[in-house]
Amino acid sequence: MQPEATNAPVNTPAADQVLKIVRNWAKTRRARRPKPAFNFRRRGQVMPKAKTALLSTMVVVLSVCASRAEKQYDPGATDTSIKIGNTMPYSGPNSAFAIIGRAQAAYFRMVNDQGGINGRKVDYISYDDGYSPPKTVEQVRRLIEGDEVLLLYSMLGTPPNLAAIKYINGRKVPHLLIASGGTVFGDYKQFPWSMGFQPHTQGETRVYGRYLAQNYPNAKIGVLYSSDGLGRDNITGFKQGLGDKVGNILVEQTYEATDPTIDSQLVKIRTSGVDVFANFTTPKFAAMAIRKIAEMGEAGAHLARHLAFDRDSSQASRPRKRERSHHLELREGVWRPGLGRRSRNEEVRRISRQIPAR
Repeated sequence: MQPEATNAPVNTPAADQVLKIVRNWAKTRRARRPKPAFNFRRRGQVMPKAKTALLSTMVVVLSVCASRAEKQYDPGATDTSIKIGNTMPYSGPNSAFAIIGRAQAAYFRMVNDQGGINGRKVDYISYDDGYSPPKTVEQVRRLIEGDEVLLLYSMLGTPPNLAAIKYINGRKVPHLLIASGGTVFGDYKQFPWSMGFQPHTQGETRVYGRYLAQNYPNAKIGVLYSSDGLGRDNITGFKQGLGDKVGNILVEQTYEATDPTIDSQLVKIRTSGVDVFANFTTPKFAAMAIRKIAEMGEAGAHLARHLAFDRDSSQASRPRKRERSHHLELREGVWRPGLGRRSRNEEVRRISRQIPAR
């Protein structure tokens, strides 16, 4: 006879031991499982701490991505604008050159009116340095560190640019199309971030020296130039052009850009017996020289660089009847005092009015 079937658990010491082993094994396995970074749900709700941590991580990631997108341009450039810096002598002894800065500003306004450069408007920032090297350094620092310009464009003058060139190259800011003929601005190995624009000064005055050596081989020459980097380039190129005729220079006189007058230098040149006057000056001092020479009685040849005349007075290259001397610029001719009186520069006009008419 078969025993009656039953569902009651079998309570034997062996069965209890097996059950205990299975439970311990399951418990140990659960303990070895890696815990999730966040316990996202408890009783059907997202844990506040997990939510905050996740959002914080997302914010950091998005911020990094945004900053990288913004850093595709250097300071001074965005998708809508380009900042360009400049210094110019709007005041001081060489303010005749201020017209260059004003013309550049007008050009960039025209560019902006026509839609800018590839859709970017030019923010042209030009500061007055008074043709004073210390002031130039101050204004350049202001442009780079304060205004954060992308580049420096057409800064005027050899001494001002020389004063700031090491700082500019140290900051690795493009220093482009320098409005100066200084030979140093073509030294790309020493100053890789700087680039000149106009033909260098030594090359121009070398041409004048060659002209005198060929056409005035026995001339007695007097030279006037500034006692700075511009003047040194002037006299260096001039002597190179004269070659073996460099001994024809009887007297050299220099002046400071801040000098109120150059009468004493001109008197020394005039009384030394020269018959060729090499006038390597800037507009204000060129007008002074022409006035004083006219007062003392002009004689011989008067040679001057193109730099000596502003836009209006450059018409002085046209010859005059019965003129006892001549002026050599890029073209041959003479200075006509009346033209200087129509110059846009007040200082040139004032001095030109004092030149006696003939």
